[in-house]
Amino acid sequence: MFKNFFMTAYRNLAKHRLFTILNVFGLALGMSLCLLYIAWLNFVFTFDNFHPLKDRIYRVNTQLLNGQENPLYASAPSGLAQKLQEEIAGVETVVRVNTLLSGTGKFQDKKIGMQGYFTDPSFLKVFNFPLLRGDKNTALNEPNSILISETKAKTIFGDVEGLGQVIRLEPYGDLLVTGI
Repeated sequence: MFKNFFMTAYRNLAKHRLFTILNVFGLALGMSLCLLYIAWLNFVFTFDNFHPLKDRIYRVNTQLLNGQENPLYASAPSGLAQKLQEEIAGVETVVRVNTLLSGTGKFQDKKIGMQGYFTDPSFLKVFNFPLLRGDKNTALNEPNSILISETKAKTIFGDVEGLGQVIRLEPYGDLLVTGI
């Protein structure tokens, strides 16, 4: 009985090749776009979900009202952090992040391009990024301290222990590696 159904379907599809191709192509395109949309939604709604206090972390955005586009920027004036901490009762900790850290890092004879972020010492208290080496509570307390990734540490230091080493990053000067 099923063999009869398949034979009839095959004959019908073979008889109307153009419509078969259009229908199969439309079905494949619709399914792939639907799966891409589901993957995008999954990414959007699970982004940074590994932080244990994710329901208490907020990002401040700035909207420029120019009467035309009104763009939204993921930034805020530098003095806003202190105002938020002082004037809003529910704010526990404010963390500022600046994306301007970039330059050429130098350790002994090696030079390597580096990009990163300037941030407040409370960054690791709010966000749960694990450190392989170093203390999360004191890693960013000192000025001119830097955290680097494990791959960057292997690239710069090789087999030498990177924790406690000094990297010269122009134009910022000497930076002490306090965490990996």
